[in-house]
Amino acid sequence: DRGIADLSDLVKQNVDPKISWPWMRSLADLYQSLGDVLLFRFNQREESLAAFNKARDLRERLVELGFGGPALEFDLAWITNKRAEAEERLGNTEGALNLFTEAYGRMDALKEKIWDNLRWATDFGTIEANIGRLKRKQNRFAEAAPVFARAEETLAAVPKGGAGNRD
Repeated sequence: DRGIADLSDLVKQNVDPKISWPWMRSLADLYQSLGDVLLFRFNQREESLAAFNKARDLRERLVELGFGGPALEFDLAWITNKRAEAEERLGNTEGALNLFTEAYGRMDALKEKIWDNLRWATDFGTIEANIGRLKRKQNRFAEAAPVFARAEETLAAVPKGGAGNRD
């Protein structure tokens, strides 16, 4: 809480974004981590969603200020995935599926840049698997099967070093 409070105070100051953008990004990271703890450790679904939404808002603000690029696009995709996880835990399967699909679209837009960081590629495969899992949960088996196959293909390529090594 103290880190969030201290960074929030810094971000509220009228400081040139060229100086304050790292504070905003760190604050977004802290909110995302808080959301993870609230969701997975304490099962506080609504509180976790609120933390994830604050992280998303900060990341979107960074884009508005002109601090885009692949890393921030990845961060936006991953926080969307986190929001989907919270929505699913709240029982909103359709909303979660929509968010997982949005996260997939954001990651897919990175194209081959996804393979510049193999953690990104792993997370991309996780999002694909999440979409397949929810479609299966909705008894949409014909739609789920190819999504699972793509997730498996993505995840299998990670230890080989990338997209060029997919079978």
